[in-house]
Amino acid sequence: MIRFGVNYVPSKKWWYSWLDWNPESILEDLQAIRSLGMDHIRIHCLWPIFQPNPDYVSETALNRLYELLNIADECSMDVQITVLNGWLSGFSFYPAWKGDRNLFTNREMIKAEKFLFQQIANKVKDHPKFMGFDLGNEINVLTWKGDRFSMEEGDLWQTEMMSFCELVAPGKFHVNGVDQIHGFRIRAFLARL
Repeated sequence: MIRFGVNYVPSKKWWYSWLDWNPESILEDLQAIRSLGMDHIRIHCLWPIFQPNPDYVSETALNRLYELLNIADECSMDVQITVLNGWLSGFSFYPAWKGDRNLFTNREMIKAEKFLFQQIANKVKDHPKFMGFDLGNEINVLTWKGDRFSMEEGDLWQTEMMSFCELVAPGKFHVNGVDQIHGFRIRAFLARL
């Protein structure tokens, strides 16, 4: 089966819509996307909003994410949830608590990242429109933003995180949504999972 989806960005208030929630606007957006023949969307959790502390995930953000899945259900669309969005549309969105810790190699960071995935999975894993996790938006771009790592380190991180996604949300379609750079030269991640 061939599927068609889009990278969804809310038409009103961009990803700050997680703060200024407007479900009616999102419903209008998804109805328009569905009318184009799309069967799924890829959405982005704005990392500092979802996880303002390494040991805390916002229940408000999780509830809004679940509501978005319900809206997608009304429109007969599946949802791929992109989680570690330190990079969106040319802007860096790291949570303040990250500091200078490397999100790919620092064990405290990886523990916090897993906590975020776990909390999201706890909320949505049984929702019929949850398609699976995308680790992060063009996450390899973060290698240029100060989080340097070798391909070996990148592959270790990717393998660990993908395995964790399968653990907390088994049987879903999990991906690492890197940008086009890997089609032209080897950089950041070598393994294709």
